[in-house]
Amino acid sequence: MGSGAPPTVATTTTVPVNPELEDIVEGAGMTDEGRRLFLAASPVVEDADTLAQSCAEVDATTGPDGSHTFGCLIDGRIHLRNFTEPQVNDLIYVVAAHELLHVVYGRLSRSERLTLDPLLDAARVNNGILGERLEVYAAVNEDTPNEIHSLLGTEFSHLDPALEAHYAQYFDRARVLAAFQRTLGDREDEIRALKASIATMETRLDEIQAQLDAQQAAGDVEGYNASVDRFNALVREHNDAVRRVNALVDEDNRLTA
Repeated sequence: MGSGAPPTVATTTTVPVNPELEDIVEGAGMTDEGRRLFLAASPVVEDADTLAQSCAEVDATTGPDGSHTFGCLIDGRIHLRNFTEPQVNDLIYVVAAHELLHVVYGRLSRSERLTLDPLLDAARVNNGILGERLEVYAAVNEDTPNEIHSLLGTEFSHLDPALEAHYAQYFDRARVLAAFQRTLGDREDEIRALKASIATMETRLDEIQAQLDAQQAAGDVEGYNASVDRFNALVREHNDAVRRVNALVDEDNRLTA
């Protein structure tokens, strides 16, 4: 019995994905669909100067406390900032997820947006922190459902179950939110709390000053001296809080410069 020729085996050639991009995919916990959309957007990681040029048309650096652009989606391509400081290295996972969500939103059908947009609007109601975050986008006329969609998905916890299910199709929100908190969120929360405390102390200082004026006019030396002690103690506390805010803002700027 004769033997036939061995069967032909088809070969395939695949281009390996850049390990840096695979790390981003893993760090953000992207699903298969999220990974597919992210890589289809030809993501590129750039230094700060290159990114500034890439994202010049959507640069949002005019926001509160000198907010910076860390990524953008231009002509269908994702550009991401390379963070060199170890304390904020993982911020790239947050930025990648943010830009991925722009890709996602851009692909939604009209009917899908009609379902999703009311959920985004509802999440915005009475959300002062989101309103604060949107100030930078409003300055460049980018306060849109698209931006709200990306911000909510990457920076805010405890969303409507329908939104959670939507975002879960693309990445692990718990992983992205944790990366946001340890790189920027914790520091921003402390700054926000300190600013609120400073405002309260300034109101109290005005009240004590009025009391001092009244006591001085009435010749109440004992009461006046007691109020002076309270006033000076509060001034010291106020100044310490201001110095802490300034230090945190300087640290934020240094780490993300």
